[in-house]
Amino acid sequence: MPPVRVQLDQPHTHFTNLDFITGKVVLSLSYDEAISKIVVKLEGESMSRLVAPQPDSTNKRKVETEVHKLLYMTKVVFPSEEIQRQKTSAGGFTLRPGEYQYPFRFKVTPGLLCSRYLAK
Repeated sequence: MPPVRVQLDQPHTHFTNLDFITGKVVLSLSYDEAISKIVVKLEGESMSRLVAPQPDSTNKRKVETEVHKLLYMTKVVFPSEEIQRQKTSAGGFTLRPGEYQYPFRFKVTPGLLCSRYLAK
């Protein structure tokens, strides 16, 4: 088992505007580990493909693919906001061996980010 995994509360589903995406980061350590922070990143993409016939006689079709990045969000799940406010030094934390769980919750909001790039 990898030392870090992400578990979604609702895996293998679709999300849309105003939905919440929730889950937890599970960290399994077998030794002391120095950590400054744990950040969860959520990205969303949409892909469309258009198949257009070529005007020549080869009957080959040209496929155009367009990808839109619709969502990019990050959330610090460790240390908690309370610990971040109390901590005065810029150093990290030492976590002892064991399993740690850090919940996260993202709200998919419209208009966060939309950038376009062409894929081949």
